[in-house]
Amino acid sequence: MPPMAPGPGSITRTMGLGKAQPAVTAAPAWTPEELEGFAGELSDALVKTHLRRDASAFKGMLYEYAMPATGQQGYGRAWDGLRNGAWLGSAAILAYRANRGKVYLDLARQWILPFYLRVLAGSDKLFPLRDKAFSDGTPIPPDRAGPARGFVPLWWDDGTGVSFDALAERRTLDELLGPDQGYTNLLRLRSARDGKVAGYSHGTSEGITDTLALFLANTWLVTRDPQLAGGVRLLRACRKKELAGDPPLLALAEAVVSGDSAKATALAAPLNRAPSTPDTPLYRAVVARQRVELPVSLEPLLRGYLAAAAANSVGPGLARRLSLYTWETLALADRWYGAAKRQEGLMPAYQGALSPRWEAGRPRSLAGSSPQTLVGPRAGAEALLACALSLQLLTAFPEAWPEGRTPRTAERQVPPRAAAIARLKRELDKGLLYWRERLKRDGFLPADWPVGGRKPSPSYWGDQTSAAGAYVFLLAACAEYQVFLSGKRDWELAATTWVGK
Repeated sequence: MPPMAPGPGSITRTMGLGKAQPAVTAAPAWTPEELEGFAGELSDALVKTHLRRDASAFKGMLYEYAMPATGQQGYGRAWDGLRNGAWLGSAAILAYRANRGKVYLDLARQWILPFYLRVLAGSDKLFPLRDKAFSDGTPIPPDRAGPARGFVPLWWDDGTGVSFDALAERRTLDELLGPDQGYTNLLRLRSARDGKVAGYSHGTSEGITDTLALFLANTWLVTRDPQLAGGVRLLRACRKKELAGDPPLLALAEAVVSGDSAKATALAAPLNRAPSTPDTPLYRAVVARQRVELPVSLEPLLRGYLAAAAANSVGPGLARRLSLYTWETLALADRWYGAAKRQEGLMPAYQGALSPRWEAGRPRSLAGSSPQTLVGPRAGAEALLACALSLQLLTAFPEAWPEGRTPRTAERQVPPRAAAIARLKRELDKGLLYWRERLKRDGFLPADWPVGGRKPSPSYWGDQTSAAGAYVFLLAACAEYQVFLSGKRDWELAATTWVGK
């Protein structure tokens, strides 16, 4: 396969890849300018490695994985592949709000937005067969089946991308996904086990639709482009028909793009409710002794923040929820490492049955005793973004942090607010430095790797591939840390930052 072409002109810079770097031993004193420099390196690498840039209907699509050694781009098992592109769009808008960098606005408007708007407007023609639209083999009721505008599939490709699982296991797409999956495979007659993916999923996901709607809504705040409002309305109408219900974040996004601030504020009210103690991850794992899987995904919380920011409705309830969940997620990850010190910015990767779990008040096994368990940047990068937002929130709403012991937490001591802020800042300082050095050393950010060096299976490929989500959330974390160090607040910038103002 020929080498990947350079990215769009204003995005592509020259990256000097250094030699192997020593282990991180001290936190750097990051400045906004240094953060902007690292953000530029991340966006360059992401565009060069993961973004589809040919003159086709797929121009602007972000591949979930890429293998630098071969130039191949693609998916794991061809699942939820279009979610990361919507997150990249949101990260670009956050970066634009942080520093008015036109390069990030161009990335969103010239590449990411046109792709998703083409899909939303033309999905009835692009995806005509959707008889199993729940993607798990369950037929959709006839009155909700069939082609529709406003649909975004879990994955879609023309044979350019590959499934790295299928490639590693020498299986066809049909063999990998099975005959009952809801998808149309345009390579059905191929016998070669080359991993190629061509076709589309019959269903979508809450993660894709909510993330895309919030990307469109936050971009509308910057541009007031009516195309974005139209895209949100198509997306919401399609999901309402499919689900026979109204997804709340899509309703909020439509209120935002319709200019109905009162309705948007009302719909954002649930996002500002402070969490009840039994809902927090550390309480469930340590006090209630429930079975809790690590990592604790922060994507739903981050989507909640994007929604509240778009609705101009960020308050102390959201501040407490996001900051407490973030701090507790770090605490659980630290405990999983046991006596070994966890590298800031590094978290367990989702691995199904092998994912770290908390059972009966303690980890099922510690990191050091699970050499085949995977760690990686995706969850850690999500946590770094949450740290940067939490620092802004705790500064704006100091009353949001629960000092000392909270009800029914005899086994959990919540630190003073100053200590929590110091902990979040340390995670950001050292975590961002770690990933900057990894990018210099390796030339890409790997999807994951075994914590103890033992491959989880003979067909394991994660340590050889670049993971788009890592770059996306690190880019957003750099932007939000810039905002914090500059003494600003992202949600206030969301309400005042327009193109040309």
